[in-house]
Amino acid sequence: MYECQGQSLSCAISSDGINKVITTTAYVLTPIVAIIGFQSWKNQFNSKTISEIAKDCSKLLNETNSSYFSLMSSLQTSKINEGNVSYLKDLKNLVEICENNRLLTIINIEKLSKLTKNSELCVALDKWSEKCSASANEILNLAQNKHDINKRILVTISFGKHLITYKNLDEMITDYILV
Repeated sequence: MYECQGQSLSCAISSDGINKVITTTAYVLTPIVAIIGFQSWKNQFNSKTISEIAKDCSKLLNETNSSYFSLMSSLQTSKINEGNVSYLKDLKNLVEICENNRLLTIINIEKLSKLTKNSELCVALDKWSEKCSASANEILNLAQNKHDINKRILVTISFGKHLITYKNLDEMITDYILV
């Protein structure tokens, strides 16, 4: 501080006054800097956490979709004979694997949706999940019943719809992945 004592032109700077200014400034600025630093760290940490969860979700989604693709491929490449018990058993096991993967994927994507507060992610997840189940059920029905080319075409169309919902969901998830 300045100690002028009525003589404005001959003011002298006191070291005690300078110490008071520096101390007061430090007391005020230190908590502000700490709060800003914490907020910055918190935002960075949250972004990194969301990115890691999104990577896991994307990986699970791709694995799940691959299992459904394998299911569809096994149907398209096989010569299904009505009543072929061994084939139907293998097909049911594959459907069960697909469904377990689907449920695990749902749990992880719902977690991502809550963290990001993105309700559109849940809507896309519901559509994808619905198409997965529909595809699996239609494939099983086609394999268990006498089937014709029209039913195969319907299953293929259904699987195409499944792939469209998969692509939409995958794009939404990859938006959260940091490079």
